[in-house]
Amino acid sequence: MRRKGLVSLMPDFPLLKAFQKRDSNYLPLWYMRQAGRYLPEYNEIRKGKTFLDLSMTPELSIEVSLQPHRRYGMDGIIMFSDILTPVHAAGIPLHFEEGRGPVLEKTIRQESELALIDDYDPARDNPYVGETLQGI
Repeated sequence: MRRKGLVSLMPDFPLLKAFQKRDSNYLPLWYMRQAGRYLPEYNEIRKGKTFLDLSMTPELSIEVSLQPHRRYGMDGIIMFSDILTPVHAAGIPLHFEEGRGPVLEKTIRQESELALIDDYDPARDNPYVGETLQGI
């Protein structure tokens, strides 16, 4: 059975109307860098945890994603994660360095090295992404 998409479930949601270039009674607000260092509640959750801890633990990722919405009432919620978490889940070690950002411990430079990620299955290897989306 095919699940209904968000557009069919919430056709008059202001943010979706804006995406479809339809008129809305106001301009919806969606702030790309919602979660982060400037929120005290984020800093409290972040204590003693790595960025990957937050990204890969649905309860934490959901909470961090919802914090700006609770505080500012944004029309859209950005899922807290990082674009590289699937790479990490595929078996390429990743860590974040203070002042530098994400660092991949291995890089794929040759076709033969694709075997490193050959067995990657998103549902099995990083289920936390779907769990976080469901929770939001």
